Amino acid sequence: KNSGTGILPALTILCSDTTAIQNQNLGKIEFQTSDSNETGTVSKILATRTNSTSDSTNEGALEFYTGRPGDLSLSMTINADHTVSFANNITASGTVTGTGTSVFASLDISGNASFADNAKAIFGAGSDLQIYHNPTGSHSYITESGGGSLYIQGTELNLTNAAGTSTYANFVDGGAAFIRYAGSTKLATSASGIVVTGTAVTDGLTVGA
Repeated sequence: KNSGTGILPALTILCSDTTAIQNQNLGKIEFQTSDSNETGTVSKILATRTNSTSDSTNEGALEFYTGRPGDLSLSMTINADHTVSFANNITASGTVTGTGTSVFASLDISGNASFADNAKAIFGAGSDLQIYHNPTGSHSYITESGGGSLYIQGTELNLTNAAGTSTYANFVDGGAAFIRYAGSTKLATSASGIVVTGTAVTDGLTVGA
């Protein structure tokens, strides 16, 4: 241990229970920097063995810390089962690439979230809602496979082409619904019924009194 001066960081290398480590039981190795009073910013790497060799489900972990003692700003743990756990906030610049499953309590994204072909954005404990692109036929899907319904909510809903230059249909909250052909309204609802523009072709017609 380099005790430091209270100004320059000190270096501490700790080995706890070396006999236990050699026997592959409980123990830890710790690398830490701090000031001499250990009241300033701390950077620490901690390698721990949490279970005996008879239990291989969680044999050890590698942890990274940075912050003030007792109030660490970031804790990252690499677990024996190859998962990574984070505590507190994470800020990443550039591209973050991951494989497998990532679980977040909350996630704020200021840039783009990109998904490869057939990679799905999945919602719900039962994977009920899925959004993805299938390169076969260049089709994209929003799939609701749960026991409930799929709701698309808005004060005014518009279905348009990809460029947003032509409207297929639009629906106004508490008002009319418009169905269009080549941008021209052909069917509209009103308070008294429907309005048809053009020719209506039916296989039967009953006119009320």
